[in-house]
Amino acid sequence: MRKTITLLLAAIILSGIGFVSCKKEYFSFDKMRKEQWQNVNMQVPLINTSLVLRDILKDYDHEELFEIDDNGFLSLIYNNTAYSKYAEELIKLDDVNFPVDNISGNQASGNNVTISKNFNFSSFPGAQLDSIRYDSVTVEISVSHNMTNTGSLTVQFPGLTKNGNMAQMLVTDLNGTTTQLFTGYELDLATNGPNNIDYNYIFDGWTGSAAQSVDITINITKQNYKIINGYIGHHDLDLPQDSVLINIFKQKFDGQFYFEDPKIKLTMINSFGVPIKLNLDTIYGKDYDDNYTPFYLMNFEKNPVNYPTVKGETARDSSLFVTNTTTPNSEYAPWIKDFIVSKPKYVFFDGIGAINPDNTIDHNNFVIDTSSFKLNLEFQLPLWGRAEYPTLRDTSELDMEKEFSKLDDLTYVKFRFDINNGLPTEVLIQAYFLDSLGIIQDSLFMNKEDWILIDGGVTNADGKVVQKTRKITEIVFPRNRIDKLKPVKNILYIAQFRTDDIEQHKLVKFYADDAIDIKMGIHFKGGTDFDFSGYEDDTTSSN
Repeated sequence: MRKTITLLLAAIILSGIGFVSCKKEYFSFDKMRKEQWQNVNMQVPLINTSLVLRDILKDYDHEELFEIDDNGFLSLIYNNTAYSKYAEELIKLDDVNFPVDNISGNQASGNNVTISKNFNFSSFPGAQLDSIRYDSVTVEISVSHNMTNTGSLTVQFPGLTKNGNMAQMLVTDLNGTTTQLFTGYELDLATNGPNNIDYNYIFDGWTGSAAQSVDITINITKQNYKIINGYIGHHDLDLPQDSVLINIFKQKFDGQFYFEDPKIKLTMINSFGVPIKLNLDTIYGKDYDDNYTPFYLMNFEKNPVNYPTVKGETARDSSLFVTNTTTPNSEYAPWIKDFIVSKPKYVFFDGIGAINPDNTIDHNNFVIDTSSFKLNLEFQLPLWGRAEYPTLRDTSELDMEKEFSKLDDLTYVKFRFDINNGLPTEVLIQAYFLDSLGIIQDSLFMNKEDWILIDGGVTNADGKVVQKTRKITEIVFPRNRIDKLKPVKNILYIAQFRTDDIEQHKLVKFYADDAIDIKMGIHFKGGTDFDFSGYEDDTTSSN
């Protein structure tokens, strides 16, 4: 038997029994006088509702996603970003340190002496950049000299322009470092070949001999870019193990559930104008107890992932992993069923990637400061399968002394359930009454065989319920059991369910309009009259 569990189905059952707190809306026991309690024989309705599966899903988790096909068939969808990197994390412009320019004293002497230089600018190994549009960039110019006389020194960058004006700096510290911030400039690196930057020194009023010199060093730092154009080189991508939470396994449950047709969809969202190769080797998970699941081979490669050719656009790519070989345009992955059986609360994968994986310069890359690459991992769990007693535990507040202040005057309390089950599973229901310390004071039933058992609805060949099953059950609390309820502060619900003919691997499907119709009332009696007349019960059980 494959072992797994689903929170959805148990949530349906919980929704069907979480009605005790509703009694405040119907009846107030405190309004009765003591003498009325001594002779009371009353029946009070507490709930009359229809729990529709589609609505239960919404109420259960407002962040839960589910799909409904044209026939009303339901699928749970768990979607999260497994990997995400932005431009500032993947493509960083390192500081650029120009070589020291040693200029002899006689070269620098005179008025408005211009000395031109150029430098092969590269922030990435193997990169051949055409231009960089900056948000801001800092230029540092360091000077040392032993000249006889100094004048002014201006440094010009003809390829660094803003609104047609080139950037230039007046060096104010001629035996130290001068720093200037440039904002909104664009650096042309393609005019004299990729990565090439021209710059000029203008000396005015300097004097010195051939034995004297001026040493100048230029550093470009803090390069905050808006757009990079040109081949940015080859870069390896490490894919860190960000986890994807599978909500149906985020709590610990007993029992088994088997999904017949689970799927995994990978979606790649890329706004880098760069080819990216993606390799995913293995996938694995961690269950509720922090135990790792087995590793399953994905052997997935996408080269390249779709990428935009127009700045500001985003390209998408996707791959679907399925267990059904007849699904077109998909990756056959029979391991998905076994993986889901292991109940992974968190899902991880191992893999690597690369920017410009073929390491050629034929690509005209671009990177924008807002560019990003994301990998979304989506689990698609159609609600089609079989189950064997998955269990849900949930606690609700029930302060018996506060709500039933006249408990000492009652002879008995009888709870009456009238349930019409429109789900394709049979259900077992139990509840425990707890004190403020969580200690069990009593339960609805003493023995497992007395739990409320409701047969599943009648299904057709497609597993869809075509006729609901009705069950009426009464649970009587006599005098001695009422006394046990006095210290109760909470009620713990236990709900278990299973599909019919599970031994024969019968499969059922859940549809949006599947529902459980519930009517519940309470019959309480004061004095000695123990009259239960007026009921037409199909089934009665009591303790």
